[in-house]
Order: sequence, then C-alpha cells, then structure tokens
Amino acid sequence: MSIGFTFLGNVTIHSRGVAVTAGSPRQRCVLALLLIDVNRPVSAQTLLTRVWGDDVPPRAMTSLYSYVSRLRALRSDPGDAERWDILRTPAGYVLRTDSSAVDLFRFRSLVERARGATDPREAEASYSQALALWRGEPFAGLRSAWLDAYRLTLAEEHLRARLDHYELLLNRGRHVDLVQPLAALAAEQPLDEHVAHLHMLALYRMGQPAAALTAYEQLRQRLVEQLGVDPGPRLQELHHRILVFDDALAAPAADGVERRTPHQLPASPSGFIGRREALRLLDTPEGRADGAAPDVSVIAGMAGVGKSWLALRWAHQHADEFPDGQLYAQLNGFSPSARPTDPGDVLRLFLMALGATESELPSDTEGRAALYRTVMAGRKILVVLDNARDSAQVVPLLPGTPGCRTLVTSRNRLSSLKVRAGADVVGLGVLPAGESARLFTRRVGDDRAAEPALRDIVRWCAGLPLALDIAAAHADGLPCASLDQLAQDLRDPSTRLDVLDAGDVSASLRVLFAASHAALDPEPGRVFGLLGLVPHQDVSLDALAHFIERDPTRTRRIMRVLEEACLIRQHRPGRYQMHDLVRLYVEEQATGLTAGQSDRHTRRLVGFYVCTAQVAHRVLEPHRTAQDPPALEVPEEPPRLRRRAGRAGLVRRRVRLPPGGRHHHRTAGPVAGFLPSDLGSAHVPLASRSVRGKHPCLVHRPGRGRGPGRRVPDGPHPSAARGRPGAGGPLRRGPAPPRRGSRTVPRGRRTRGPHSHAPLARRGPRPHQRLRTCPSALRAGAGGIPRTRRAGGGVQHPERHRLGVGAARPVRERRGALPPGAAVAPGP
Repeated sequence: MSIGFTFLGNVTIHSRGVAVTAGSPRQRCVLALLLIDVNRPVSAQTLLTRVWGDDVPPRAMTSLYSYVSRLRALRSDPGDAERWDILRTPAGYVLRTDSSAVDLFRFRSLVERARGATDPREAEASYSQALALWRGEPFAGLRSAWLDAYRLTLAEEHLRARLDHYELLLNRGRHVDLVQPLAALAAEQPLDEHVAHLHMLALYRMGQPAAALTAYEQLRQRLVEQLGVDPGPRLQELHHRILVFDDALAAPAADGVERRTPHQLPASPSGFIGRREALRLLDTPEGRADGAAPDVSVIAGMAGVGKSWLALRWAHQHADEFPDGQLYAQLNGFSPSARPTDPGDVLRLFLMALGATESELPSDTEGRAALYRTVMAGRKILVVLDNARDSAQVVPLLPGTPGCRTLVTSRNRLSSLKVRAGADVVGLGVLPAGESARLFTRRVGDDRAAEPALRDIVRWCAGLPLALDIAAAHADGLPCASLDQLAQDLRDPSTRLDVLDAGDVSASLRVLFAASHAALDPEPGRVFGLLGLVPHQDVSLDALAHFIERDPTRTRRIMRVLEEACLIRQHRPGRYQMHDLVRLYVEEQATGLTAGQSDRHTRRLVGFYVCTAQVAHRVLEPHRTAQDPPALEVPEEPPRLRRRAGRAGLVRRRVRLPPGGRHHHRTAGPVAGFLPSDLGSAHVPLASRSVRGKHPCLVHRPGRGRGPGRRVPDGPHPSAARGRPGAGGPLRRGPAPPRRGSRTVPRGRRTRGPHSHAPLARRGPRPHQRLRTCPSALRAGAGGIPRTRRAGGGVQHPERHRLGVGAARPVRERRGALPPGAAVAPGP
C-alpha cells in the first residue's frame, strides 16, 4: 500500500515509504480526529470541541479551515489525490481513504482475525502483526481532553490484546519467553488479576513455585490495603493448585519450529576441469591431526578464478552426507551491480526455509542469529555462502554446533575467520596450461583443438577460468580467419581486456577487477593503482617502499592487505607479483595519473635500482669504480642495504629482460647515456633485478674511486665515439689485480681492509674475465680479450682496466654499434 496513516504513536502520513509530518500540534490533532472516524462525517462544531475543549476561541473556525486546507496540500504526489482526500459535506468533514490504511483499524482487524483463528500458529502471527503496529503512546505529543479520554480506551484495548497473546503463548509452551514481559506488565498493572494469573503460571512452569506464591501474596496484600477485598476465585484456585503441585499445571510440549529439509544448491557446474588438490583439501585439510574436515572452509582467490564452481562442485559431490538439507546464499560481497547482502536478511530466508514463520522471527540480527543456531542444533546441514565481502558478513550465518559444514567463497582470504571459527583457507590459483587447454577445448569442441589460433587464445587467457569461458564464447562458431583476429586482439595488451568482456557486468574482467579495487581502503587502493607503473613482473619490498614513499613496515602492511584481497601474491619472501590480466587492469589505472605523479614515482623506482646496484658494485668490486649515477631520487645507503648486498643471496645473474616492453620508455629515459650498450647479456653483480636489461654498476666513475690508481690523459670515453650522449669524461685506471688464486698483495700496494686485493682474489673471475667467457662473445668469434706481447716478455691486456671496452668489441661490431676496424683508444 502506497499511503498510510498512523496515530498509535506519532501522528504521521506515509506516502510511498516517506514519512510526512502533518504540521503543527493542533493541525495533527484535527487529522487524528478525522482518522478516528475515517469515511464518516465529523461536524465542524464537534471538531472544535474535541480540539479546544469547552473554551473555544472566537477565531477557531477560521483556524479549522486553515488546518484542513494545509492537510489537503500535503498530497504532494499526483496519485495521493486519488488515494485520500478531505471533503466538506453538509454533515461535516470526511476523510475518505481505505480504512486498512489507518493503523488503528489494521490493529483491530488483525486482533479479530487472531481471536477467530483455529490454527494457533496463524493466531500467533496475527497477534504479532497487530501488536507491532503500536509504536508508543497514541497521539504522542498532542493534548486534548477528548483525546486523553480516548487514549485510555485505546490503552485498555491494547492491554487485552497483549494478554490474549501471552495466554496463547503459554498454551503453546512458550512460558520461557514470557516471564520477563509479564513481570514488567505486572509492575505496570499492580491490581490486575488477569496479569497476575498469567505471571504466576509462567513462574510455576519455569520451576519457580515459590516465586509464584510470593507474587500471589503481594497482590493479595495490595488488594486488601487499597480495596479491602481478596483476590477473585480464579486466582485463588490457581494459588491452591500451585500449593498442591497440580500436574495439570505442567507446561505443554512446545510446538517449536516445523522441521523442513531445504535443498537450495544451484545446479552443479558443467564441464568442471581439474582442481583435484583443492577438492582434496576440502575433504581432509592438511595440518589436522584427526584428519576430520573443519566446520568452516574458506575458498579464496582472485575474481574469475572459479571459487563458486569449486564450492558447488564439492557441495553436490557430498550432498548425501547432509541429510537435513543444504542452504545457499549469494552475499554479493563484490557484486558490481548490487549492495552486499545484509546478514539479517539472509537469516530471515534461512529460518523460513527451515520452517519458521514470519511471526516467529526476531526483528534484530542478533535475535535471528540466536534462533538460527537453535534450529540448526543437532542437525547435519551444509551451508554455502557465496561471494562474501568480509568476516562480519559471515559470522552471524555460522551454525553454532558440530555436524554442520559451511563453505565460504570470497575474494578476501578472511583470515579472521581462522581465528574466530577455526576456519581453513583454501587458496585457489589459476589453472595449469594443460587444464586450461582441456577446459577451452571442452567449450569449443574437440574438432577445433588443433587450430594454432586456439592455442594462442588459451595462452593469453593466462589460466583464468572466467577468461577462458569468455574467450570460448567469442570463439564458438567463428571461422579460422576470425579466430586469428581474435587471437591477435588477445595478443595486444591494449585490447585484451576489451576482448575478455561478454557484455554483462558479471562476465567482464575489467568490471570484476574494478569491484575488487573499489572494495579496498583508500591507501591500499591508491598503492594498487600505482603498481601499474612498475615495469617488471615482480618487485621487492624495499623497492616498493621507496616507490610509494612509505617506510618498509608500513609498506609490508599495505601489501599484506593486497595479499588478503588476492590481488597480489608473495611468490618469494619479500617479492611480489600479480596475475597478467590484473597487471593490465592496473596499467590502465596508472594512465589516469597526472604526468607529474607518474614521473615522480617512476624516477623514485629507477633511482632505487640505480642506488642498489651501485652499493652492490662497491661491495663486490671495491677495487673498481663506477660512473656517477644520473640525478634521480635515490634512497640513502643504509648499512642494511650494504649488508644485504654482501650476502650470499646477492649473486651474479644474467641481466637480460626483453627490450621494448610497455614501460620501457619510462625507465630508459632517466638512465640514458649512463649505461653501456654492451652489457645486455653479460654476467654482472646485481643486488636487485635490473631495469630493462641495463646495469649501472659496471661503468667507470670519472675522477674518483675507492682504490689507488694512476691518472690517464683527459679525453672522451671511447663509448663517446659510438654516439652515446653523456658518456664522455676522463677514466681512472687502477692497478692490475693479482692472478687468480694468489693470496699475496702486489708489491707496493698497501692493504686497506675490505678494499684490499687479498680477499678479492678468492671471489672468482673479474668483470673483464667474465666478459672474455661471455657466450655471446664466444659465438661472435671474439676469442676473448685481445692480448699483446710485452717488451720485457709476458702478455698484457691493453684494455684490462677499462671495463668491457676491449672485451665486448666483437659483440659491438656484430651488433653494429662499432664499425669494423674502428680504433679504440688504448690505455696509457
């Protein structure tokens, strides 16, 4: 009903769910008087007397006209004029509307229905609905002699309905729920024998006969003192039966909630592939000594990874283990088109599915949760809660006793459920390549499995089941030429997410990723968007801390939130990566940053890698020097970084990342002219992964160094002749290192602690020696570093002390960086 009037509380008009206050107190009083006699005329003189009493002011009639006019003006909605109106007739004013729109008449209708019902459950439901219409004192805030008298009449009517309701509940064995409300009512009505009768009976059935006899004695004393009479025969009879413990007073068996067997699981997913390990963990989780399945299991994973399919697959496989039924609820925790479902609404649906009626449901979530646990006690029921947002949404829906099993799917790991409910978390990752191909083949047909384009499509879906399903829907029925175009669109990172969109919010990866992003708190959400600027597949915690301008502890907390949301994963301690399709999404988000923001964060990341590599070079090769890094925002060199650089984990890696990546322009610019072009495939010391295959540590620093050395003539660096801007400058040439395996310090050189040659002689080949054996140089026929005969005998290396100049010359000639036969400035 779109219109309603209430005065069993505040006098209010309800139009299409919106409460409208009916003006001043006297104007509301006029409305209440017309509602009491709805659809019947009330004369103007009667209204004046009921509003102002016997002392009616001279201009009261004018005020009455004004009140009626203002009340009619409250019909703001165009349809309200048809639903209600105040008419002036010869007999007086009439408020015409449906009587069921007035709360008093609805109350009387429901009470009459309850008293005439033959089914106790139906009668209880009617009483509950009728009493719920009372929201306080009738005509709240209004004072009139006539209204005050009528208010008492309504209070008596309300009391009789309450007592009839309580008596019905006592006859149904619900005395436990009535002791407190009857005690409060007995205090309000200290001389009412009907109230005392019900109170004494509830106390006796609760096993408190002494309290029941005490209540009788207190009432008898009040009646004698105030009225000079004894309690009535009915109450005296109850008193006597309590004294002799009459068996007829025993409580009848409670009706309770009708037991039903719900079967609410959606259809089992068709074409289910793989997930054997996850199914095994749901059957018997690892780490449990008893081998028993837990009461609560959380299936966590990124959007589109197949969490709901796995839960439904397991639920249908084990449905016969839960003979009392299966419950299912869609919680819409990350739904892009709906708000998260309130736990109270889910409890209402669960309780009604289990046999409860509307009248038996408490109004608050806590009361419904308590009733839910009561009904579930002693039963074996499977509960599937799909797409939960957080633990607060799940906890009220958990059964309270063993025997029931709850499966929860979420894009959050819900780690707090492990603490509060002992839940086991089953992390769900992407499908392996073989299972991805089988799933896609099952969708498009076995006869098309050998087409090369289909293999490329499977590859670019990166093992995400939803992406495979969307791509299969696009590929189904397409000819080979169209499949090639589909594969080409998926190969292009700029169009891949556009292709993986089935035209619905629940089947669009971009929309699903955006919903997960929107669910994050502001700071983790900002950091997640910034990750689109990181050019490599994984990144370290220290690099991230400098990149997002936070300390490592704060950064670790932020990354833990993103891990909890299944948006990134820590594949190795201290290193993070994300799924390829999620990376495409965050790269799109990064394009929304301003040029200044993008440049600042990118320079901070590059500066971190330059500084880290320089520190590593100083630790591993202290007798060598390096060229000054460019002017970037670099972190300070904490001792922790130096210690880390010297650990065994700082190994010599082959530094080679594929050039021309999507972010190559961001990282190549700040270090242009600083890095040698021939170190792309050399084995170099590296403390962190390099930036696009370039490493800054193996270039001489002009004019200064850690170890002693002789000055060489000023002039451009040989690399300047190859057209590398900014690479000019003088060089320092240090002394020749001792022969490999020697433990002596060359004559004339003094030991300088960590920079002495003695400990360095045992570290393996020097950079120039590594370049001599570089596979690319050997394949080019370099033959290693050229040697010349010294006048006094022996062999010397002219470019021995310039890092990589002579050693990589054949490689540069092969790549075209140095013309064949070009002269290289020899050392002095």
